[in-house]
Amino acid sequence: MNHPRKLHFRPEDGYVGDVHPFFHNGRYYMFYLKPPLEPHRSGIAGMVSALAISQDLYNWKEYPVSLQLRPGSDRARLADALGDWWLISIARSRESGRFFAFYPRGSGICAAVSDNLLEWYPIDQNPVLPPKLDLYREWRDPFVFYNIRERAYWMLLTTSIRGEPEFGGGAISYATSTDLIHWHFKGTIFRPGNVGSPECPEMFMIGDQWYLIASLLTPRGVGKTSYWSSDNPTGPWRAYVPDSLDGWDLCAGNTVYDGKRRLLFGWVPTYGGSEEARGQQWGGHLALPREIYRLPDGSLATRLPDDLWRLIRGTRAFPNDSRKTFLEQEGRWRASADGISNLSQPATFALPVDAAQAALEVQITVGRNQEAVAGITIMTPQREPAFNAVVNWKECSLSVKRARPGGITFNSLPLARPLPQTITMRLILEEDILEVFLDQRYSLVTRLPEKLARFVFGGFVQNGTVRFHNSLMYSIA
Repeated sequence: MNHPRKLHFRPEDGYVGDVHPFFHNGRYYMFYLKPPLEPHRSGIAGMVSALAISQDLYNWKEYPVSLQLRPGSDRARLADALGDWWLISIARSRESGRFFAFYPRGSGICAAVSDNLLEWYPIDQNPVLPPKLDLYREWRDPFVFYNIRERAYWMLLTTSIRGEPEFGGGAISYATSTDLIHWHFKGTIFRPGNVGSPECPEMFMIGDQWYLIASLLTPRGVGKTSYWSSDNPTGPWRAYVPDSLDGWDLCAGNTVYDGKRRLLFGWVPTYGGSEEARGQQWGGHLALPREIYRLPDGSLATRLPDDLWRLIRGTRAFPNDSRKTFLEQEGRWRASADGISNLSQPATFALPVDAAQAALEVQITVGRNQEAVAGITIMTPQREPAFNAVVNWKECSLSVKRARPGGITFNSLPLARPLPQTITMRLILEEDILEVFLDQRYSLVTRLPEKLARFVFGGFVQNGTVRFHNSLMYSIA
């Protein structure tokens, strides 16, 4: 079944939950957990494993995926392994070439095998890793990879130390194997002592550095995709600023290496309740994949893949003829051939075109005082500001807020100091999902509290002298 063209994927019969990508033969296999639509939607109730495949990260096609008993296997003994199947991790055997999927059940971590990534069969040795109930009250979210330095398969696990507070005993533990079937528990490798369960953990290398990522469970729900680095796969682990690969609305991110680059996938939650007290709901849409790469100091950066950016861009809407110029909305501005600068503050301008969904690229240069607060505003067609994507040079932060004094902040990300005087922003808005990419280094996806049938992009300055230049706006292809 082909999914109707939407930039942010979501199946017609449910939502996108935890995403576990796999790359094989030039195709991206996006295994994910799918909760049902309303009125049956209730947390993780009714959740099933699902699959969508893409060759270009833009067009996704859904495929059936199944777990069934192989002829001759003992149904009674494998009853638990055949229960609710939440496929969490996929690995390929270096010895046989077969695919292994790992998933949590009451009896522990179970495994299934496949020759085509679509039809899976639980192995007779299940469960492959029974829980350590005397040590941990959680035993889930397995992530399996081949540790080339140790020459063994590793399995990371979300665990929580028994006897510790719910949001203080979160830990990541691990086991090892030589054949993906027989596993030996080794212990805990990450336990800060002040976090909730580290959901969907993952480990990989870039250069000579090890990176550990997880989404730390919080009282508000699934946490942002955080990361740490180490010289060794067992730690100790250090954090950076920012300490996450995105904000609160990129949930349970996992990565995949496609032979050229490492890509991060995550889901954007929907929310219930009032704008002031939004409650995170489990599941939503697929966020645009981010390419992650290492900076010289060892920290990780995210950017929109260039090939995906080219596919997203449709017809250029601004500038498209010499008669269309910036429109002053508040304060005084000076327009020139290469952009527009504010002569007073606060100040707001609008682009002279509206859209139902669009992509914007713009450069923003601030004065030397480096205390500017400015960014991109999203307005109604009547040019009433609705939302702001705010860059604060003094505080070194990126945020998405309601566009009014004291407006609610929906999402934010601290940025490394200092910010350059000139930054490049890319914004992509589809319905109520706003994606912001800053300087090929940071990303921030946000679920807005409302959908604008049509909107206008513009710029604003709250403090400082700011020039907006090289502005390009496109429809979404």
